[in-house]
Amino acid sequence: METTPFKWRVSQIFGDKSSIEKIAEQDKISALEFDSTDQTIKLWKIFSKEKELVTEFNKEREENEGINNPKDLLFPQTQVEEISKEAYNKRTYGNAHAYNINSISLSSDDEVFISSDELRINLWHLERTDKSFNIVDLKPEDLEQLSEVITCSQFHPNESNKFIYSLSKGVIHLGDLRQSAKCLNSVKVFEDEETSSNDSFFTEIVSNISDIKYSPCGRYILSRNYTTLKVWDVKMESKPLATLCVHDFSHSRLCELYENDFIFDKYAITGSYENYYYLFDWKNNKAMLIDGSKTTKNYSKFYETQNPNENSNNIFNKNNKLTYDTDNVDFSKKIFNISWNPYNPFIAVAATNILYLYTGKVGSKK
Repeated sequence: METTPFKWRVSQIFGDKSSIEKIAEQDKISALEFDSTDQTIKLWKIFSKEKELVTEFNKEREENEGINNPKDLLFPQTQVEEISKEAYNKRTYGNAHAYNINSISLSSDDEVFISSDELRINLWHLERTDKSFNIVDLKPEDLEQLSEVITCSQFHPNESNKFIYSLSKGVIHLGDLRQSAKCLNSVKVFEDEETSSNDSFFTEIVSNISDIKYSPCGRYILSRNYTTLKVWDVKMESKPLATLCVHDFSHSRLCELYENDFIFDKYAITGSYENYYYLFDWKNNKAMLIDGSKTTKNYSKFYETQNPNENSNNIFNKNNKLTYDTDNVDFSKKIFNISWNPYNPFIAVAATNILYLYTGKVGSKK
C-alpha cells in the first residue's frame, strides 16, 4: 500500500523555489551556526539517494566455467540496497543581521520569507541572496533606551501580506505589508491587559513571549511565555480567548529559578520540566500531561484533567493538581522543542539530548 510522505510542519521548514523546479516537501531552510554566529541563513536541498546493487549474475564471480546452454543466460537485475538522506547547501543569505536570528518564516505565496533577530525583521526574496529589505526596526539611536526586543515572528498561513511578531514584554504585533513597505505602525496589537496590570519584579521576565504560532486557518494565534500558553482570536486584541497554565508550581519558586538562570529557558509550544509536555484541548478545557522520559516503565503517561470552575480558563488549579512531584522538580530535565505533523498523528519531542518520536494513537511511542 502506498503511504503518504511525512509533512512535518515546522517554522523553519519550507520549499526551495527556482525557475525550473517547484517547491519540494523535502527542501529545508534554517538558521545555522556559521563563523561562530547565528546570523546567516542557509537554504538546504534534502533528498533521498538510492544505492543499487546488481544481482542475478549468470555465474558466481569466482567460477570460471562457461555457459553451455544459451537458455541459461540471465539478464542482470538491480535492486535497491539502501536509501540514504543527502543534503547540500543551495543558497546562503547573509550580511543582513547584526544579532542572532530567532525566527524564519516563509510566506504563503512561496516567493519571500522573513527573518528576525532581536531588533530587526528583514524581508527576503528566495532568488536574491545578496539583498533584503528591513520591514521592522526597533533599534534606537541610543541602545541604553532599548526597553524591549523581538522574540519571534511568523507569516500568516494564507495571506502573504500579513505577519506577526512578539516582543519581550508579552505583546504581539500584527503587521501588513500593504499598508507600508516599512511597518512602523502595527495594524493590531494583542496585549493581555490583566497580566500587564500585575506589576512585580518577575512580571516582565515571566511574560516574555518565547514562541508564537498561527493556527492553520489563520483565525487564532498561540503564544507561549514562561508559565502559560495563550490562545488569541485575531479579531479580539484586548484579551486572549483562553489562558492555559503550563506549570503553576513555578510561581512559588521564581527566585530559585531566577538565581539559576532557569527562568530564561525558551520553550516551543509547549513543554515543561522533568521531561513532561502538555497536550491542550482548550475549547473543551481539557489537558493531558505526558511523560516523555525514556526511563519510565510506561513511556507515555497521560493525565486528562478538566477544570471544574466554569468561570476560569486555567486548566490546573487548587482542586486539580498536577500528578508529578512539583516540590522536587529537576530543572535540568526539560523539553526544548515539539513538532506536530499537521496531517498525520506523528509528534517529535526534543528532551535535552534525546529525540522522541511518537506515532499512531496518542499514548503509544515508537
